[in-house]
Amino acid sequence: MVAPTPAGLILTSALADDLGQGLGGEVTVEGLEGLRRTEVMPVVAVANELIGYGAYAAPDVVARFLGERDLATGAQLTVDAASIEPLERALRGLPAVGGVSIRSATLGAFDRTIAQSFRISLVTILAFACLIAGAVTYNSGRISLSERARELASLRILGFTRGEVAGMLLGEQAFLTVAAIPLGTLLGYAFCWAMATRFASESFRLPLVVAPRTYLLAAAVIVAAAAASGLALRRRANQLDLVAVLKARE
Repeated sequence: MVAPTPAGLILTSALADDLGQGLGGEVTVEGLEGLRRTEVMPVVAVANELIGYGAYAAPDVVARFLGERDLATGAQLTVDAASIEPLERALRGLPAVGGVSIRSATLGAFDRTIAQSFRISLVTILAFACLIAGAVTYNSGRISLSERARELASLRILGFTRGEVAGMLLGEQAFLTVAAIPLGTLLGYAFCWAMATRFASESFRLPLVVAPRTYLLAAAVIVAAAAASGLALRRRANQLDLVAVLKARE
């Protein structure tokens, strides 16, 4: 978080977007306590926070606005890891301290909660995605084999080997798979961006962060599905009944 300055307000990015104000804009602030005054304050910075809406100002600005003296309601301490537990026990024993929060423990609890909440859904989505990828690639190959069965049988009769005929069929599928990976990557990113935007709320916002290994994993799944489909298609191409295919009416 950017440190507040006495010049004005620091707004979170979500609040700034909703108010239609950015750096250099002005916001009307109405006090509900103290002097209950109304004042127009400039926006001196925008902080990109992912949880909640908020506006920040320097303590002396807040005290002046409320008509109160400059008071501190909290403190942020940088503590050595070995001293965290003794310091926490000492602070909790002080009657003037209302509460103690350890940043590392809070982040750990948050990560565990998110992991437990998303683990089942993510595994389910990934499983269905892999199944759909395999089904689409295999179905595309089966359609291509059905449409070209007569041509492939004719080539076999003309003297082409099984490997050469299968190479023609699978070469087309390989080209389509390689060409589809970049397009699928772009569509996947657009879909993730739409989901992150759709689920954004006042409580929290999800940043869109896609690691390079995610793209590599997705491409590897498609390549593996295409390879498995290719083996199945080659087996079917090798089992073509040449006479029956040539006798079949189109």
